[in-house]
Amino acid sequence: MAQVTAKNAFFFLAVGLQLNLHFAYQNIGVISLITLAVMVINSLINALIFKGMGSTWHDSIYAGALLSQIGEFSFVLVSAAASMGVIGDYSYQMTLAVITVI
Repeated sequence: MAQVTAKNAFFFLAVGLQLNLHFAYQNIGVISLITLAVMVINSLINALIFKGMGSTWHDSIYAGALLSQIGEFSFVLVSAAASMGVIGDYSYQMTLAVITVI
């Protein structure tokens, strides 16, 4: 069990070290707006899916809000996109900052 916890801690430490804090500080407003937009849109999509599956609006909105975060796999995807040259450094740092905040 301790080995799994250490691996998880190493993963998040490695991701945190990739984030440029100077970039995050300079772009805190944009990062905040994108983070809010991602959480609201993700909550709305999840709530609509739950409602479409027959849940009540109350339960759908609650479940949508609980699932509004972005998963850890997004770190892998953005790193792969950056290493293949699909996205530039600005997009990489912005996406990394938003994922880290959420």
